[in-house]
Amino acid sequence: MDKVAPSDQELSDQVAVAEAASVSPLQTYVVGRLSGAEGPVWMDAQPIDQAAHVCKTIGICRIHGAHSGIKGLTVKQLHEAGAVGMEAASLGREGIFAILEEIAQKESIKRHSGRAPSALGRIYDWLQFDNDQDDAGPIKDVVRDFIIDHMPVEPGMVLFGSSVLKRKRHTVATLSKVSGVHRKTLIELWFLRGCLREGTLMSSKADELSTLMTARRLRVRLKIQLPSNRYQIT
Repeated sequence: MDKVAPSDQELSDQVAVAEAASVSPLQTYVVGRLSGAEGPVWMDAQPIDQAAHVCKTIGICRIHGAHSGIKGLTVKQLHEAGAVGMEAASLGREGIFAILEEIAQKESIKRHSGRAPSALGRIYDWLQFDNDQDDAGPIKDVVRDFIIDHMPVEPGMVLFGSSVLKRKRHTVATLSKVSGVHRKTLIELWFLRGCLREGTLMSSKADELSTLMTARRLRVRLKIQLPSNRYQIT
């Protein structure tokens, strides 16, 4: 038996020095579901391993940053991440949108970029590039919708396996192009109209803001006419 598992003495020694930890909400959910109990609707609508992986991933990104890895985290830290992630996932799409926004805002300021790879880090990489998994489950559509609604994405870009049909958010550069208003003028108008606060972070490329706007909001706040034949107001 010692060949496949530690001896009784070794187990006793490990228990003696192990850090105490309470049962996490995610563990409780997994045990309950295996026993046939019903849980949050969004989580129950997918295989249990998918639901658990989502909770841990978004929880790690929320607590430790979007670009943090799982390696080096203690069991207690993983339990804490699972609990934070489950709190969001248990609310379904609305809860996941809320935690993604918290993650993205923090990373956008830190990295001076509001684009999805920077703002969502390992979440984006997992859903965009991980070919080892057959199906990430419903989280893929939720994150995809969040990115399209909140970040600048070029029409035609393949995002999580599907092409983006139209843009909903702009950088300064792309909005300047479709509106005909110079970049510096847009930024100055945004500050004057209260759309941006003093100290808003700009990227080094000078074409990206950590705070982005929809075309409709820009049109209302700045009272400019966007050419309808070049961009559809959403």
